[in-house]
Amino acid sequence: MINLLAETPVPISKVPAWVSEHCGFQPNRSTVFRWTTRGSGGRILSTIKVGGRRVTTVEALLAFFESDGPAAQCVSQSASDTEAYLESEGI
Repeated sequence: MINLLAETPVPISKVPAWVSEHCGFQPNRSTVFRWTTRGSGGRILSTIKVGGRRVTTVEALLAFFESDGPAAQCVSQSASDTEAYLESEGI
């Protein structure tokens, strides 16, 4: 369940750009819509309707990608990049 008070909202129209920035590939808008309706790999991307528009959250996207879904490599790649960055900074 999405909680907009505790999570970072992302409009569905901006999901392809978010995925491109964080995962290195840009899905088509129809692919994102399919993720929200039929899902992929047994997972459905959580959304809510706010002011007549569909919205998801960064946390919902990460949970969707953590499964064996369409971009499972996105999360593991991002985590390894983060670990490398933290090591380079001595943290």
